[in-house]
Amino acid sequence: MTTPPDGLDPTPLSPPPPEGDDAPTPLFERWLGVESAARRVRTGVGAAAARAARAAHVAGRALQRLGTWLANPLHLRRVLYVLLPALVAIGLLSPPVSLGTRLWSLTYHRLRPGVDATVQARGAPGAELLVYRYSIGRAARADLEAQNDLPAGTEALPDDATALTDFFRLRIRGPAPREAYLHVDVPVSTEDQPFVDAFGWDGARWRWLQSQWIIAGRLKVLVPTGDYVPDTLVVARAETGRPAVSAVLLPPPSALPAAAAELPILEVRAFTLERDDGLIARRPVVPVNPQAQVYGVADNREEGRVRGDLINNILTRPETRLRHRSELVRAAQADHLAGIVLDYDDIDEGLNDAWAGFVALLGADLRRVGKRLIVNVPMPRLAAGEWSGGNVEWRRIGDGADGVRVRLPGGAPLSTAALDSLVQWCLTAVDRRKLQLAIPVQGQDIVDNIVTPIRYGEALGRILDIARSDAPDRITPGRETTIELPTIRASELGKDDATQRWRFFYWDANRRQHTVWLTDVEGLRPVFDTAAYYRIGSIVLDGVSNGVDPFLWRMVRTYLREGEARTGQSSYRLRWQLLDAAGRIVMQADQPLDAPTFRFDAPRTVGDYRLSVNLMTGDGELAAPGAETVVLVAEPPPPPPTPTQFAIVIEVTPESIETAASPDDETRARAPVTIGGDGGEDAAAVAFDAMLDVADTALRAAPNVEAREITTLRKGDRLIRIDVSDDARWWLVRIGSTGVQGWVFASFLVTPTPTPPQTATSAPSGTLRPGAPSAPPATPPATPPAGALPTATAQRALPRPTRTLRPATPAATGALSPSPTP
Repeated sequence: MTTPPDGLDPTPLSPPPPEGDDAPTPLFERWLGVESAARRVRTGVGAAAARAARAAHVAGRALQRLGTWLANPLHLRRVLYVLLPALVAIGLLSPPVSLGTRLWSLTYHRLRPGVDATVQARGAPGAELLVYRYSIGRAARADLEAQNDLPAGTEALPDDATALTDFFRLRIRGPAPREAYLHVDVPVSTEDQPFVDAFGWDGARWRWLQSQWIIAGRLKVLVPTGDYVPDTLVVARAETGRPAVSAVLLPPPSALPAAAAELPILEVRAFTLERDDGLIARRPVVPVNPQAQVYGVADNREEGRVRGDLINNILTRPETRLRHRSELVRAAQADHLAGIVLDYDDIDEGLNDAWAGFVALLGADLRRVGKRLIVNVPMPRLAAGEWSGGNVEWRRIGDGADGVRVRLPGGAPLSTAALDSLVQWCLTAVDRRKLQLAIPVQGQDIVDNIVTPIRYGEALGRILDIARSDAPDRITPGRETTIELPTIRASELGKDDATQRWRFFYWDANRRQHTVWLTDVEGLRPVFDTAAYYRIGSIVLDGVSNGVDPFLWRMVRTYLREGEARTGQSSYRLRWQLLDAAGRIVMQADQPLDAPTFRFDAPRTVGDYRLSVNLMTGDGELAAPGAETVVLVAEPPPPPPTPTQFAIVIEVTPESIETAASPDDETRARAPVTIGGDGGEDAAAVAFDAMLDVADTALRAAPNVEAREITTLRKGDRLIRIDVSDDARWWLVRIGSTGVQGWVFASFLVTPTPTPPQTATSAPSGTLRPGAPSAPPATPPATPPAGALPTATAQRALPRPTRTLRPATPAATGALSPSPTP
């Protein structure tokens, strides 16, 4: 039998394939292919093993011969003389730490674990590099050298920035610390400090570095040596830069204003999260200008609520983070977007590190395909006069994203001073070229700490409703008429000095106080001025639809064309117009919003007129038209007749009463018995000025809501007014039933409608005798005085003699004296 080659199986792999009906099935054919591949693998492995065995045999024989040769001491000395110097030369000259580097770095400052290190800059005595002990993991060496000119191999500073310090060359030999701080003197004034930026050259581009002022003229720069070691450090002044303007559009059914379509940058809320598996859902979007750069906004809002659980679940799992990144990149490419805006709220603080890492990876993915990434961050918090970013990784998010957006509050706006300090703080946390301010362009209606967006036109309509509620329904012809507007006064309509925004109050049907902040072009101008002054990256108009101030687009066009925000609108005023039946204006009067009255000359012609009130701008342009009401121009009706007061005198008819003999010690007659006369008035009949018209409220010790609560008033309590506060919003009252005094809000009270006194009717009067029926009067009724209403005098049956009853207020014609009782 012939011996097969090494590694081959002499047994055939399979019998010849059958013919006809016995042909193998496709499954069997695949099995044959697997067997053939296995045979080839076994053959290859066997051949490789054979070659390795032959090579090992050859190497073993060579080593055996070399050992025999080195056994001669003369041969060994010759080898040591040549081999050892060669190995030393290779070790000294090989990178990364060559002999020259080692010799040069002997003068570097040593960085040792557990010890703070200060590296003085050579050539600049005022500059130094501080490395704290917690940042040093292993021993290393560092050097800082100052030079006047831009180092070779670096580009010019970004945005034509001007260097304010020397260029500092940083060298670190060995493991770099996690971070370090450059302290350097910068010769600028306090007013110019917000325009100072620090940069580091990473070998390919200048990267912005976080910095803050220790004292005036002394800057502290964070050097992120844990991420990369900057080759060169420099502090420069920002010279140019104008913020761009973009608009975030509301989703349908909101419509895009024609003026907003002219903006070069538009953003649509196109994507949202519906599940936590990393996939995104699409929303319908508003058609936009195809010539504009369009960004897609991805958020986690679902019908007015924020789904923080979805984004948090995505960030906790690596596979969902990867899937979400892929979805966003694919959506940006498929929709031909300029970039993606991440607007995720309620991210758990424990996931901030994962969120910063996600942003860095997504930013790199989008930049590889020519797209940009913008990330919304929570607005910093103001506490004790200092801003704080909380647990947000500002530096890492700023490094990973192309834009960092801070949304200004949607409730009560920031004052201009607070806005200025906020921007200054943000410039210490993120590159000014990446910083964006998002301002809501819808107004805010705040009640019970609940903020509801209100459109510009709707807010103006509420102002007109307040003014129209005080419109008269009748005026006297041919006279100068003064119209009082108490509701305008109570609404405190006017411009807030701190925020430069219009604000007013109104009360709904449940008597809840609403605070409305009107977002108009004047209120938005401070944001434009602040952004332009600090030369930040972008201004974002958030919530754009047809319901914004139309004068806003005029200011935006001027800003984009000239770089200056000009409005031309400085105030509002009410314009009252009286129109006759033919539609002609017969009267027109303008009234400032802070004036509680206005005057006009009424027409002389009697008839029905239409009175309208419109809101005008300071430039005389119509801001909002108001509805019309019908006003009657006619002489005032005659006053209702005043009933004449009168006195009621009840004359008692003497009667015979048999009594027992008087006691011996009684020397004078007893006084007559008083029936219901001079005692105090019944409490239910005490006059009152107002009643409480709400379920309950507090009676306070002073006219303000922080005053001590004396007691609780209930609905229907009758109150007597004692005094009124200076602003007429509070009443000092006394409770009629208890006499307790205190202050109550006047809007919660209703005053009773006075009713004229009724004319008294005659009452029967007679003499009651014991055991006998009543007798007719002995004399006819007395004739009342002239001018008084007829008063019937009658005899009244009484069990004993009484005296005359006199009303509390004497009659207009004089009181009648009581008749004596015999």
